[in-house]
Parts: sequence; C-alpha cells; structure tokens
Amino acid sequence: MNIRRGNTMTAFFMGIFLPCAGFIIVRWLFELAGAQGLIDEASSSIGSRRFRTICLIGICINIFPMQVFQRRRASDSIRGLAIATVLLAAIWVFYFYDSLFAS
Repeated sequence: MNIRRGNTMTAFFMGIFLPCAGFIIVRWLFELAGAQGLIDEASSSIGSRRFRTICLIGICINIFPMQVFQRRRASDSIRGLAIATVLLAAIWVFYFYDSLFAS
C-alpha cells in the first residue's frame, strides 16, 4: 500500500503564499466596503487594530489547506504548513508585541 505523504517544502511555501494572498484579498474587501459606505473608514486608532486583525485573518487562512491535508493523511504537507504557520504567527506576535502586551 503506497500512501503519498505530501511534500514538506511545497506545503511550506504554500503556507507562506496563502496568508499573503489572503491578506491582500481581505484588505481589498475592507477598502471596497469602506468605499461603498458599508463600513466606516478606519480612523487612526481603529486602523492599527484593523491592520493587526487582517494580518491574523491572513495567517488563519492556513487552516483550510491543513484540513485538506489532514483528510488526505499527508503528514509531510501538514508539517510544512504547520512550520510556516508557526513562523508567521511568531512574526505577528513580534511585530505587534507592543500593542498586544501594553501595560
């Protein structure tokens, strides 16, 4: 029985590309909704939180391919995607550390 376990490096690069593409799409949707008057334009205080949230949504997009790999039992692909997700989450915490843990 030959089970394909996937490719770690391909999944890693996909785990980097998908959040970047997701960030661009979600940001575009927010700008479109703001231009149409569906949501308020971001002020300076809300703008930083909105940017932080859009970045987090982009990272969370990796959940969808991870579920697909899990159903296919592609453990090497899950490993590559998980490494990329943890790396992006660490960068997110490092970048927004001051606003997250402000005293």
